[in-house]
Amino acid sequence: DVQQGPAFTFTNCRRLVLDNLATTQPPAGGAPVVRITGSRDVVLTPGRVEPGTENYLEYDGIVTGLRSNSAKHLP
Repeated sequence: DVQQGPAFTFTNCRRLVLDNLATTQPPAGGAPVVRITGSRDVVLTPGRVEPGTENYLEYDGIVTGLRSNSAKHLP
């Protein structure tokens, strides 16, 4: 629910592949489109970013192997 937080949340995942994730409206309050926590071997291919989106990706905890085909979406 983009009205209350991230559109997509992933926690403690292994070998996570996210391809072309997008929303039809930006998340409320500057929340990210995607939040990843404590995951490893993550591959992210960002999708369409709606105007007004402040943050596409947020990650915390130990996240290893994070790769993206678009460096502009990574901190």
